[in-house]
Amino acid sequence: MLTEILRFCASKLTLANALVATPCPGARGRMRLLLGLVAFASGGALAAAQTAGCVPNTANYPCVYVANANSNNVSVINATTNSVIATIPVGTSPEGVVVTPDNSSVYVANTLGKSVSVIDTTTNTVTATVLLQGFPSQIAITPDGAFAYVAEPGTGFEFNSFIEVIDTKINQVVSADTLTGLTNPTAVVISPSGAFAYAADTCLGTNSACVEVIDTSTHQVRTSITIGSSGTFEPASIAITPDGSRVYVSHVGAGQASGFTYVDVIDTSTNNDFLNYRIAGDALPSDVGFTITADSRFLFAATPTTSTGT
Repeated sequence: MLTEILRFCASKLTLANALVATPCPGARGRMRLLLGLVAFASGGALAAAQTAGCVPNTANYPCVYVANANSNNVSVINATTNSVIATIPVGTSPEGVVVTPDNSSVYVANTLGKSVSVIDTTTNTVTATVLLQGFPSQIAITPDGAFAYVAEPGTGFEFNSFIEVIDTKINQVVSADTLTGLTNPTAVVISPSGAFAYAADTCLGTNSACVEVIDTSTHQVRTSITIGSSGTFEPASIAITPDGSRVYVSHVGAGQASGFTYVDVIDTSTNNDFLNYRIAGDALPSDVGFTITADSRFLFAATPTTSTGT
């Protein structure tokens, strides 16, 4: 289900979204929900003839790309007709999906395949496969399209965790810029300016939720922001407002708050965690289910329960 967790004022989500249940690989084997976002913004004249791809000024545009973990493929949905126009084989257990700013490619994180598949939107075929060290969950691409940051949490697999950086021109990992020493980076977002990446992680030595602030000019962690006294960081989402002023991150509380899901708000100008929201019911956080509307009025999240948020 889609849960509206933060309501700022009356409005509605204008983006079309697709929600697909995917199994969570790892020891816990929980169900997680994948929030498939519309790949391209609407606009432009449609071509008269149907094409296999999905790029602006073609009959299929705009499209939704949805990862199907059980069948190891990606469904391409025409957002106008709500019909599947292509099914693209990718790696094992695909999860995170992201589109490049120029709409030319789709990057897919294959969790159990330890790889990223690169889809050409003109033909809707895989043109490259990038091998990784860990188990990728989510991907974020810099606004200039030059780099893809891949979050690879290892806790659920009892392996090391990474954030690897892919050079999108050659579709290879920039090995010198691989971020190590992370505990469990589940998701990552890039600031609209492209200056920083923000990764949902667990603070080393404290086992508490935190956000790693990464300088994209050096691909290195600049600082870590502790999220209150939240305790163990369950798989969590992270999102940034269109103006880059706020970062939202979900986590599970500890102590008396154990089992409850929270969303914390970070002021990116100061890197301070200044607001904390508890989600009603027993909704659990998902690392694949955050999106903020273009007007910044609503934050929507996918949860693996039937609880409603506030």
